[in-house]
Amino acid sequence: MASVKRPPAAAARSKPDAARRERWARALLDGRFDEINGAFAQDNTEPPTVVWNPEHKQLQSKVLWFLLDHWNGLRGAAAAPPMAALDPVDLRQALGYVLLIDPLDDGADFRYRLYGSLIATVSGADLTGKRVSEHHASGHVVDFSLAGYRAAYLRAEPLYTLRHPARAVHTRSWERLVLPLLAKDGRVGRFLVGNVPTDHLGGTIRPQF
Repeated sequence: MASVKRPPAAAARSKPDAARRERWARALLDGRFDEINGAFAQDNTEPPTVVWNPEHKQLQSKVLWFLLDHWNGLRGAAAAPPMAALDPVDLRQALGYVLLIDPLDDGADFRYRLYGSLIATVSGADLTGKRVSEHHASGHVVDFSLAGYRAAYLRAEPLYTLRHPARAVHTRSWERLVLPLLAKDGRVGRFLVGNVPTDHLGGTIRPQF
């Protein structure tokens, strides 16, 4: 079973910082990555990859290909599909790697409405019902995730990220695709997210229960 080896001195890890995540959200909107890359470098981690409106060729996982195609089919000629168009039954081939995330406080934080079972197994926790700010990862990782969601909330466009965890034993990378769904007022009311862990050979991790 894939697992994550966490450092024994959790208190030594950086803590989430609301001011930093807001700066990072604005940086992602503007295409500026120096501060983000510097924070990951301090943790001896490769800088994350960030792509707005990704195409198939920029995604590695077939799970994300499927989710992007499904989202595009739902939206038709619109900029993004409405929340009501999403039927979880249609996501069967991606279930386990899917997150449904709702914005809180106008995008200051977000809540996991659904936390995929395979993601929970690999990451070591089921965060369904929890805020993203409550995630157990290092502070800069939590802030990067939150900054990505906030930027996608403000821009209402798909966002792709690829990051490499510093202390994972079996997981080489997490590949994430954030797809906005619109509320009746036209703002982002939910995200459909694919989050896929890959091993050191580049394959999708499928834990055995």
